[in-house]
Amino acid sequence: MRFGKRVVVEEQEVLIERGVSCLVGPSGLGKSTFLKQLLKELSWPYVPQELKFPPGRVAELAAHLASLNHCASPRTYLKNFVELMGELNLGPEYLHKGVWELSSGERQRVAVALQLARGCCSLLADEPTSQLDPQNSAKLMDTIKKRTKVSFVVTHDPVALGFCDRVFTLREGVLVEEVISKDCLEGCVRCFLPS
Repeated sequence: MRFGKRVVVEEQEVLIERGVSCLVGPSGLGKSTFLKQLLKELSWPYVPQELKFPPGRVAELAAHLASLNHCASPRTYLKNFVELMGELNLGPEYLHKGVWELSSGERQRVAVALQLARGCCSLLADEPTSQLDPQNSAKLMDTIKKRTKVSFVVTHDPVALGFCDRVFTLREGVLVEEVISKDCLEGCVRCFLPS
């Protein structure tokens, strides 16, 4: 895929193994573009970077998505959703809130809960912790790790990176696996800035 003369994402074969894979690197590298290309190929549950919810209450949104889900029955979906909301520090009162009443961080957690509740055991997520404090970031990533067999997450968050089994970046549009030392986790974004 190109933007002008610049190749953002090259056509390539990608093997996504079990566990949490993370894609990191500076802004403008093509990470979100790469994730959208994966989505076209995989049709996995997806949490976009820019969240757009239809008007309504959280419970109504969950009920609507439950009726469309193919990985679990509507009843199982709703049970999963309520459990996930609790895991993500969003109590039962949040089910009755309108989506317009939620903070950005609450919306991110609701979006992840809505997708994980599908029970598909896979997830694509673009910056799912960008609006979260470190504690909620860790909780959300721990939940993703426990609730999926395989997931692919774009992140700039050092806390989120600590939950990744494999770390990738894009070099001239090609996905490349990186080896990151534990010492590097604190300054992970610096590790992938061009020298």
